[in-house]
Amino acid sequence: MFLKNKYTIWYYRIINRALSENRTKKGLIYYENHHIIPKCMGGNDEKENLVLLTGKEHYVCHHFLCKMTDNLKFKQALKASFAYFSNNHKRNLPTFYVNQCKKYNGSFLSIIPWNKGKKWSDDIRKKISDGRKGINTNTQESIEKKRISFIKNNPMHNLVSKEKHNEKREIMRQASCKKCTDGIRIFESLTEAQKFYPNIKYSTLAYYCSKEKNGWSKL
Repeated sequence: MFLKNKYTIWYYRIINRALSENRTKKGLIYYENHHIIPKCMGGNDEKENLVLLTGKEHYVCHHFLCKMTDNLKFKQALKASFAYFSNNHKRNLPTFYVNQCKKYNGSFLSIIPWNKGKKWSDDIRKKISDGRKGINTNTQESIEKKRISFIKNNPMHNLVSKEKHNEKREIMRQASCKKCTDGIRIFESLTEAQKFYPNIKYSTLAYYCSKEKNGWSKL
């Protein structure tokens, strides 16, 4: 699976040292989960395939993994995961900088988790559980309920919105086929007026003429 080179030796040296120390996340040292055999290469989430590494070790191991295979598909996947550690994919960040950032972010998230104080109802808990198990919770009744809600909240199905829309269209229709003036010039149609004032919208001119605002009026 892996090439027999110095990177493979160094990689397993880090892994074996981490396994021998029986590390735990409950201590003061910041650790991250690492897949010994990457998932893109057939690895799984079993306990035997996981090891706790420091931020620096994790960064270095992903760098080594990119150099431990000749398979182009695996290499692209590993490089994509390695790029996650850098905010600029064109260069690699120093390991010391990466380690400090990871420690800071890890400690911050452990102190203030995003869902702190949030209480989930039993219904929401069940939906989250079913979603993780791949169970489709959309019944015919729920789909119909969503459809009715969409129609109800759609502004084009709202009678008030329809009336406003039709009123606006009627104003524009009436204004477009009649002469109008801006108080100085006389235009044969609203289209002609809009060409003379290209910075003013057609609908705005129609509104001015119908309401006789800003000196505009129909003739």
